[in-house]
Amino acid sequence: MALPFYPLVFMNLLFAATTLCLARPSRASAAATVAAAVLWIFGNGPLEGQVLWEFDATHGLTVSDLLSVAAVAIAVWTPLDHRGPTVGSTKRATPENAVPDPVLTGSASQGRPDHPQHPR
Repeated sequence: MALPFYPLVFMNLLFAATTLCLARPSRASAAATVAAAVLWIFGNGPLEGQVLWEFDATHGLTVSDLLSVAAVAIAVWTPLDHRGPTVGSTKRATPENAVPDPVLTGSASQGRPDHPQHPR
């Protein structure tokens, strides 16, 4: 009965790490997903399934190994797809390209003759 326990724990760890990588993409979650994928390859013994491709008489690619392939693909793709602005990015406001707020500068009332501060 204890035989499939550890592979199920490894599979849940792989699913949890992959879900975290999709929900909160970062280098740390991607590293955790890759680590769980490597752990899954070595710990999926009783849950391997059919052999898809044989390397030799004792080694091959199984159905459950494809979970690791998918997890590594997600770990590589997700942080690259959700990158935010980097330090020194041109997206941040600088004094040269900042748009002044008309309320703070007092220019909001300049075009309104009914405003009390309008120059007459």
